Amino acid sequence: MSRVRILRVSLLSLLLPLFLPSSRADAEADVVNQAINALDHFMQAGMENDARRGAGLLKDFYTNARRAEYDTQLLYRRQGELLSNYVSISSDLYGYEIREVLGVTSVRLEGGIETLAGVTAEFKARVVYQKKRWRIANLEID
Repeated sequence: MSRVRILRVSLLSLLLPLFLPSSRADAEADVVNQAINALDHFMQAGMENDARRGAGLLKDFYTNARRAEYDTQLLYRRQGELLSNYVSISSDLYGYEIREVLGVTSVRLEGGIETLAGVTAEFKARVVYQKKRWRIANLEID
């Protein structure tokens, strides 16, 4: 199953430039990279067990900072082993979908989380561009 997903990303990266004008493909790649960067910063905060910094990257932080920090701390505790060996969230991206609704850009991403032992977990995430920053609206780690 993992091989199929890796192949899909490879084909997507080869075919995308053929169907989109280069400026659009570049813009799309930039949006995806910025969303992944927000996820990576969240994971790095988890490596350092810094729930306050991680919570600041969540979409819900501005509506309820205390709850966002509490939820982040719980996630960091549950995923402690994964986070202590974290390497990258961007090296094994299975796919993505970019949406723009009412001027709000969101990116859905699926991929593998690379640790020192290799790709040891999968994730699904939705990241939104809000208040001139990328914010994590949802993150599921299996």
